[in-house]
Formats: sequence, C-alpha cells, structure tokens
Amino acid sequence: MAAEKAHEEFIQKNGENAVDEAWEEAKKQWQEYLEKTFGIQIVKDTGTDQIPGAAAGAYTGDWGDSSGRIAVLHRKELVMDADDTEKFLNAAKILRTLDL
Repeated sequence: MAAEKAHEEFIQKNGENAVDEAWEEAKKQWQEYLEKTFGIQIVKDTGTDQIPGAAAGAYTGDWGDSSGRIAVLHRKELVMDADDTEKFLNAAKILRTLDL
C-alpha cells in the first residue's frame, strides 16, 4: 500500500485540491503536445477525460496543408479520400431528388 501512503503524503503536503490541479495541468500539457506535434486540437470539453467523438459523423475541416492528422476509428467505419467523398455526396444529392 505504498501508493496509498504516497497519495496521503502528497495531499498533506500540497492540499486537498492538489491532485485535481495536477491532473488538469497534465491534460493541458498533453493537449499542447498533441497540437504542437500532430496538429490535433481538442475542440470541446466533454466533461470527461476522453477525446470528443463524432458518432453521427463529422467533417474534418480544411487545415490548409496536405499533411495528415491522427484519427480514432471504430469498427465498421468508412474513411474516404476527398475525391471519393465528393462523389459520394453528389450521389446522395441525386438520391434526395428521387421520389423513392
């Protein structure tokens, strides 16, 4: 139980909110690292420690260069390049005009 003792000593030395403050600082540094190194930005605070998702779909945006970005994918998700995406969206527009 050395970890519990170390935790108690940390709280006694630094105060009750020290762990939360240290965690928030670590998240801030991690987000700065992701942005600087990979161009990843956490764009919203979900109230959790998870990276925000886009379960219903999302647009990646245009960041002005052709370098890639890191993505988190789940089972059965489809990723298309810009050309195929444009073709797919055009096909969807055509289908919307049909009375099916």
